[in-house]
Amino acid sequence: MARNLDLASLRSLVTVVDAGGMTRAANRLNLTQSAVSMQIKRLEEVLSCKLLERHGRLMRPTAEGEELIAFARRLVGLNDEAIDKLTVPRFEGTLRFGVPYDIVHPYVPEVLRRFGGEYPRLTIKLTTGMSADLREALDKSAHDIILTTESRPGKNGRAILRQPLVWTGAPQGRAWKQRPLPIAFTRNCLFRAPAIAALDGQGIAWVDAVSTMSDDAAVVAAAADIGVRADLTSSKLQGIVPIDHEDSLPSLPNYCVVVYCANGPNREAAELFAQMLEQAFSASAHPV
Repeated sequence: MARNLDLASLRSLVTVVDAGGMTRAANRLNLTQSAVSMQIKRLEEVLSCKLLERHGRLMRPTAEGEELIAFARRLVGLNDEAIDKLTVPRFEGTLRFGVPYDIVHPYVPEVLRRFGGEYPRLTIKLTTGMSADLREALDKSAHDIILTTESRPGKNGRAILRQPLVWTGAPQGRAWKQRPLPIAFTRNCLFRAPAIAALDGQGIAWVDAVSTMSDDAAVVAAAADIGVRADLTSSKLQGIVPIDHEDSLPSLPNYCVVVYCANGPNREAAELFAQMLEQAFSASAHPV
């Protein structure tokens, strides 16, 4: 016949050990000392062993008690987690999240999935855009949290990743051999200026391969071997890869992925989301 451990008694056992005595545990649990003592006694009867013993003025677990305590903490924790998950709508509404297109992959989709699973009553509205536009929208309270790519964090921003830019293009492409070098950036891409500065610094002539404000179009151009571009080392954009240019192109500076959270009613949720993002990006080979 199956025997069940009483969860309330396990909670009392944990509290007695943490508090060091029956009286203090009873005060924390809002119970009488006799009620706590009775719960411990019932546990001992079910398990046929002594769980606590007195050491001076303190109650300490026996060897069997120590073993049970490890299970008790997990069981009580799971109980509290289930109650909190199913009865307390910690976050509701919509969390507005903005991120540059070129750093969505590989980390953001998995973070969105995890966060949605943990806070199912909170809807996430995803927007992609240029870093400068996202920061401007954040200042106007149009976003609750954003990621940007910048050479250094701005005010109230926190760098969660720092990596060198690398030249990217089509697999086995030949665009990098052309002179002038065709480059595939949107006009307002933050990586365009440092890439051009590096090329100018080595006297390498260049030409715009595209004239677009669309991230998709610039990536398609690079994937089609119409031009090359610069991206973070960890970026995973469809159809393009870091290119082996045989040291014919200059090295590029480091850039950061920066997280910003807006002050507002969704601040707590945004901070938790930011922590998940930071954990995911820290898995990169070049964390901050």
